[in-house]
Amino acid sequence: IALWTHGRDSIYHGLQTALTSRFGEGSVLSLSYTYSKAIASTGISNADGPGLSVNNAYTDGTHPELDRARGVNDRRHAFSGTLVLGLPKFQDKGFFMKHVLGDWQATTIVQAGTGYPVTVALTVPGLNGLSGVGNATERPDRVMSEPCTISTSNETQWLNPAAFSINGRALGSNGTASRNVCDGPGMFQADASLYKNISLGPRVKLQLRFEVFNIFN
Repeated sequence: IALWTHGRDSIYHGLQTALTSRFGEGSVLSLSYTYSKAIASTGISNADGPGLSVNNAYTDGTHPELDRARGVNDRRHAFSGTLVLGLPKFQDKGFFMKHVLGDWQATTIVQAGTGYPVTVALTVPGLNGLSGVGNATERPDRVMSEPCTISTSNETQWLNPAAFSINGRALGSNGTASRNVCDGPGMFQADASLYKNISLGPRVKLQLRFEVFNIFN
C-alpha cells in the first residue's frame, strides 16, 4: 500500500559571498564562494529521487531519525571565478598594431567544490533485508575507526571497504551507517578562451574565438 504523508523535513544554511571588480579596458574579475550545509530526512526534490522511491521512504518507519542526514545535493564548499581580460586596442597605433595585435580578449572560468555525499548500501542474497522491515536494500554498520575514503588519488577505489561491515549484525537490527555518510569526489574544472575582435564598421564587429574546455583533464 502506497501512503503519502507530509512527514519529512529539510533545512539549509549557507554563507554566500561574491566579489566583482572592473578594471582596465573592459576587464572584469568575478569571484563567488558558498559555504553551506543541507540536512534532510528524505530525498530533496529530484536530487535523489522524486515520488515513491526508496530515496523517499524511511529505512524503518519506527525510527525516522535513522534517515536524518546530509541532503544528497549538499556541497560544503563551492567556488567559481571568472576573468575577462581586455588587452590594449592600440587605437592610436599603426595598421598592424591596431588590426592584428590590438583588441584581443582572454577569458577563463574556474569552478571547484567538495564532492556530493554518497550513501553506502548493502544487499544480502536470499534475504529481503536484515532489519526485517521489508527493504531489500539497506545500510551496513559504520566502522568508525576507518576513514570513508581509502585514497583521494585513486578514482577507481574511492570508498574504503573496511569502513563498513555486517560482522556480528543481528537479524532484525538496523545498520549504523547513515544516509549520505561519505563525501564523493570533489570537482575542479578550468576553461579558457582567447577572442580577437575585428571591427567591420561603427556598429558591426567580427569575433574569432579559440576555446579550450576542462584544460587539466
